[in-house]
Amino acid sequence: MSKNDELVIYWAPSFAEDNKDGIDWNILYNNPINVYGQLKPKFNPDTAIPGNLLNCPAFRDMFKNTFSFSTSSEADYIYDPIKTSFVTRIRSFIGTTDVRKPNLNNQLHLTLALSWVFFSEESVKMEVTPPYFDEAPHMQYGVICPGTFDIGAWFRPVNAEFILRPNVREFVIGKEEPIMYVKFNTDKKIVFKRFTRTNEIRRIEAACGKSTGIFGKYTPLAERYRIFKQTNTREKLLDAIKKNVITG
Repeated sequence: MSKNDELVIYWAPSFAEDNKDGIDWNILYNNPINVYGQLKPKFNPDTAIPGNLLNCPAFRDMFKNTFSFSTSSEADYIYDPIKTSFVTRIRSFIGTTDVRKPNLNNQLHLTLALSWVFFSEESVKMEVTPPYFDEAPHMQYGVICPGTFDIGAWFRPVNAEFILRPNVREFVIGKEEPIMYVKFNTDKKIVFKRFTRTNEIRRIEAACGKSTGIFGKYTPLAERYRIFKQTNTREKLLDAIKKNVITG
């Protein structure tokens, strides 16, 4: 396979380095796992190869560039109506961020203090979905907010924000439990390179995140992509990322 048949995806944990303890939370973030690769050992040998769903080109192409992301810790929360926030029920836990007002009737939002950033040298749409093909017990409580954008044209974090089921007031997720699927819409083989998120990279990420206050809250993504490219922010970011690759 040539380099032209591969697509490098740079990624990093996007934890808040400005936390009061100054802790580097890189240790919480497991490397991505290919979903199709996880399913292959589970193939039923009694099913004829042509008739096995997992060998169907449509199925295989859907999952060959879909990856699951998990954390090395756990979380167990219950909503406190007096504090109007979630409180932990275990001693060791992942923190939470501010509670977003419910966007759907009777469905609370819970955001764990976990985020990821992705970037690519090429234009490629990335899709975030719940881990629907995995055993993920947390989905009985709620699912991660889905979304999609071009990670070669914009730089923003993907947050572990969950929309809880109607009237659910608790949330439990186990260690190593898949949090989300991330699918890259390309036929190329994905090559991951993990990088360290330096101050320079964080500042660019913050500028993208706060750009709504400058360009307008409802500025279309296409316009944001244009500005990102036209101002050479893309090249500036890519240069900083390449200097701080730690794997791959």
